[in-house]
Amino acid sequence: MDRATLEAMGINFTAGLDRTPVPPTPAYDSPSVYFEVDQAIEEVEQAAIIGDLSAVKVTLAMLRAISPRNDGALLQPGSSLLFAIENGHEQVVGFLFSERVTLGDSHVKLATNKRNIPILASLLQHGWKINDELAWATPPALAFAIEDLELTTWFLAHGADPMARCLSGLSPFNVAMQFAPFPVIEMLFAHGASVNASDTLVHAVRRDAGDQVNLLNHLLDRGGRSVINELMYEKIPLAYQLQKWFALGTPLHEAGEHGKLDVAKLLVGNGADFRIKDSLGETALERARRNKHDEVVHYLQQLNRKPTSQL
Repeated sequence: MDRATLEAMGINFTAGLDRTPVPPTPAYDSPSVYFEVDQAIEEVEQAAIIGDLSAVKVTLAMLRAISPRNDGALLQPGSSLLFAIENGHEQVVGFLFSERVTLGDSHVKLATNKRNIPILASLLQHGWKINDELAWATPPALAFAIEDLELTTWFLAHGADPMARCLSGLSPFNVAMQFAPFPVIEMLFAHGASVNASDTLVHAVRRDAGDQVNLLNHLLDRGGRSVINELMYEKIPLAYQLQKWFALGTPLHEAGEHGKLDVAKLLVGNGADFRIKDSLGETALERARRNKHDEVVHYLQQLNRKPTSQL
């Protein structure tokens, strides 16, 4: 389309045209400015480590003056927020948030591991969504609180869902099966947790505490018998597809994997089917044999020799 046609359509090529020479656009920042930015970020980090709020304020102001367009440095001034959380400097954390420093999953995980409720409250106030996964294979932060009754209480009081899963299928309730004390598990049940899939039982089989059998009996009484023969994550298609190459099996497969004879007997006594194959085609007996757990192998072999009518 030529110029005449465009002008006929009403496009004016000369109206408002400023013919004043335009100076060249300056570079975004000179190398010397980048060096100064790096220095300022290092100073902010050091101030955050020792909790010097005044120094943090002054250095951030310097950073803004050095490179007012460098939003990246202002939104994430190095690891200053991480260092402030690591060292429990609540005022510094609050100030950094007031300056729009970016909140990340690593900050949430660290604050939870540090058991710092005031900082967690600050994270919540500044945009953290308590039931968001921390990564595709890392469940929401409640999973890192379940060994501490007080911290778990705080999470639940602020809307944490024990059953919220990450993309790979793992939930805080799963993690609790392995590591939480029994009073915490009961608290999770009171806030919506349920034995609605076999992964709960699988993680309970992985538990190494002395109360494992008691916990499994409790789970079986609360609905576990109805899911005892499900493959792990078979009710969660995406999680199953993502992990099926890692031999997803039943709770009995897990008992065979870890050589837990008492657990295997408990599961079989409650209806576990030793003939089921995992996502890679192995039975619980084959798992036990591969891991050289002779007692479990012998027990499952005896079952295998019984007529079906006696099982």
